[in-house]
Amino acid sequence: MEAKTERIVLLRELLVTQMNHWSFFPLYSMIAVIIGDIAGTGKPHISLWLVIGIVPFFLYLGRCRCKKFRSLFALHFCVILLMFLLPAEHIAFRVFYILIGAAYVIYSCYLYATTATRQDIKFYPLLAVAFFFFCLFILHSQGHAEWDAAFATLLIVVLGIYFVIYYIEQYQNFLTVNNSSAGHIPTAEMFRSGMGLVLGYAGIGTVALLLFSNKDWLKGILNMIHPLFLSFLNLLLSFFRQDSGNITPETTEEMPVVMEEASEMEFVGETFWLWNVLEYVIEFAFLALFIFLLIKAVLFLIRFIKEKLGNLHPGAEGSSGEEVFDIREKCDIVKNRNRSHSFAFIRLSPAERIRFYYRKRILSSRNAFPQGSETQLNRYTARESGRILEREKIAGIYEKARYSDKECDSEDVKRMREACR
Repeated sequence: MEAKTERIVLLRELLVTQMNHWSFFPLYSMIAVIIGDIAGTGKPHISLWLVIGIVPFFLYLGRCRCKKFRSLFALHFCVILLMFLLPAEHIAFRVFYILIGAAYVIYSCYLYATTATRQDIKFYPLLAVAFFFFCLFILHSQGHAEWDAAFATLLIVVLGIYFVIYYIEQYQNFLTVNNSSAGHIPTAEMFRSGMGLVLGYAGIGTVALLLFSNKDWLKGILNMIHPLFLSFLNLLLSFFRQDSGNITPETTEEMPVVMEEASEMEFVGETFWLWNVLEYVIEFAFLALFIFLLIKAVLFLIRFIKEKLGNLHPGAEGSSGEEVFDIREKCDIVKNRNRSHSFAFIRLSPAERIRFYYRKRILSSRNAFPQGSETQLNRYTARESGRILEREKIAGIYEKARYSDKECDSEDVKRMREACR
């Protein structure tokens, strides 16, 4: 189980580092184009940016495996040395590559000092879109409009990778929440089935956006199909132009000449009107089929999310009528604005006071829990919380206040207050 979880973490980190790296490709291209215009060199090399993409994932492995500061320092120094050894057509490009390596080293040191998991923080899609358009605007102002197709294609691929990363993070959160479950959870099967659907939908969406954003590709495909389609129609209609039953021996010799002249007359200038009609009909049929499949895929995805993740509204189909009791205390206290604050604690019943002291103690000791946020604290039962805080007495008093038919009194409140100190 630990090995599988580690592989999932490595997969997530690899995707995050590559998504972040290629999200900064417009900035790299913009600066490289400006340097190239000033120095008189050529366009930036995409292959160099591909080689630099190894650096962030390499630094992550170093942050996780290096236990000593000397080895970590040597690893980061090797990154700067690698940037210095990259081929450069001008001294400005070499300085630019060294600055890129220094930026990655500084960011890696920041993650090592501020995060416990040492993992990279993903670049959000809205910022990536704004970043792409800003760099594209600067390039257009410099007279470089040839980067539109490359930036659009790269942005679509980055968005597709983001959805895959989002699924992996939700799966990791699911494992964290259900880690203390007593029942068997088929985690491997769930990950494979979910990842297959996510890759399928992300791939279909990416290909569809690429086709619509790059019209030249679609035009090239249609230009290849168009002559073949016209040849097929020409062959098909040629059978209806001849009437073999009424042809006399005198006219058989003149028929090819007449047909050649008629065909030349038809294809000089405009094409035959029936072919244009059939061409539009087939194109409309393909478009309608694509829209139909896209709608079916979206509806299937919505049904899958409702069925598998259980996001059904109360009273909707599939919800059971049996009462379900939650054994965990909600530690995120919701304020009631309609309730006056004066003497609010006095009006609480003994059972409510006990639950109040319990929540207060849990929230004040959140740092002792593996997951310290309020939403994660809701996952722990009273007995689990008592074992973690080494105050197992609070579990019995709390269970009496919440689940027992016996009423609590002031003595129970006093014992709970002393146990929570």
